[in-house]
Amino acid sequence: MNLILIDLKQYNHPKLREIALQFDWNQEVLVMFKDNNIAKIWVDVDTKDVVAYTTKKDNNIKLGDDFMEKLSSMDSYQLPKKAKVTNLTLDLDSILEKISRTGLDSLTNDERSFLDNLNK
Repeated sequence: MNLILIDLKQYNHPKLREIALQFDWNQEVLVMFKDNNIAKIWVDVDTKDVVAYTTKKDNNIKLGDDFMEKLSSMDSYQLPKKAKVTNLTLDLDSILEKISRTGLDSLTNDERSFLDNLNK
């Protein structure tokens, strides 16, 4: 969603026309909002939907019905699941190389078990 705020109180009809041209919107809709005592509108630039507005009488933000519907139908954010390491191949050379680079304490439990099983 790409929202912008337009404070209709700041613009006369010719300036609203410029805004409409800039975003390829219908100028009459902006003028209608202004003429119907709408003070500010929040518009999704991509869909051209008005998602919220205030009136000249009160400064409380009112959410549009479509926006409320979008909000209530949204899925909750889910953290991506970490990929599990499968088919890990352990070999003596790679483990010995790891020990020489980062020390014995850097070995995983699987690598330690692998080394322990070599002596059996």
